[in-house]
Amino acid sequence: MNRLYDQVCPPIASGLVYHYGAPMTAHAIAFGSPLRAALSFVMNDRSEVETGRQVVQEYTEYRMRAEQYGSLGDDLELPEGEVKRDLMRLADAWLPDLRGLEDFGTPSDAPLSRAVLLLLVSAIAGSWLEDNALYIACASTVEDRLSQWRAYGSCVMGLDASRVFGPVSASPGKSDEDAAAVESRVPFTTPAAGERYMASDLEVTPSQEIRLTWRRVLYTNTDEVHASLASLTSAVGDVFAAACRGEVSSDDALAWAMQWYITTVGLIKDATFIEESEVRLVVAGAEERDALVHVRQGPYGLAPYIDLRPISVSDEPDLDPPLLRTVSLGPGVSETDERTLTYLLRGKRVSVNRIAAPAIVDR
Repeated sequence: MNRLYDQVCPPIASGLVYHYGAPMTAHAIAFGSPLRAALSFVMNDRSEVETGRQVVQEYTEYRMRAEQYGSLGDDLELPEGEVKRDLMRLADAWLPDLRGLEDFGTPSDAPLSRAVLLLLVSAIAGSWLEDNALYIACASTVEDRLSQWRAYGSCVMGLDASRVFGPVSASPGKSDEDAAAVESRVPFTTPAAGERYMASDLEVTPSQEIRLTWRRVLYTNTDEVHASLASLTSAVGDVFAAACRGEVSSDDALAWAMQWYITTVGLIKDATFIEESEVRLVVAGAEERDALVHVRQGPYGLAPYIDLRPISVSDEPDLDPPLLRTVSLGPGVSETDERTLTYLLRGKRVSVNRIAAPAIVDR
């Protein structure tokens, strides 16, 4: 199932991603401190998740109209059986207006298309997002950008993009390694959602795993975001078709589809910021019982966050490749701090250098 989502938003499998911050942060990461993922609605652009939801909604409506007028074929075939009947009842519970949408040509007793299934998943997962938030860690594919220096700090850290992360657990008796194996959770606990599941005779698994890897931000009005949403639509149809064939349970299929939708929403950003070339780690549903939530006093108020650690790739963690590979010092870092940081990071396999003149545009 992870492979299906990797076709929607491919992970960055190699090279470096660049995290802008303070020299002290570089020192901390070099000596094993975790990365921080901030609560989505206290980030700089607090409307990002809503922007993502709106983009997916508009794309779904486009797909439904395209299917109606035959300009876009839909080869989805759901075998008859209990799972398909469950999906129809789920659609009746969550999409009560669908029966009357003759303009879309998809009354509730018609075959379920990929677009209708994505609309269904959007409704259920969107309800979860009404009462919950995402945790997001940000970086860039660009090492030297003046706008980033100004906004986030005088030091840019080159991180190994191939590492997979997991949240640090708050559950008693769980180690960080156990938490890393969980990777990401989506608990569906809202009362409204519970009532609707009962109406459909479906019980949704509390969580599904998705590899927590760096993925590129999808900027609005670009070919990339449209291609990813087309792949998301296909993946949602494929996972429900697999459930109808008995290859996965209907509960797991719905939970996977919801996780994919929520993660994709967390990756969408307004094209105004395309110059940042941002990449993200998106964690959905990190509740206190699953991940240790910290709170710090930020410049604009309380700022909750969770810690993310890279998952060990060997039996001996000390033999893992370093997460921090390079440190580039920009405006505002004194020669004394440069010399001190170089001294402290000796033996850590980290290259320290200085960028003389920050770039204003792509070089």
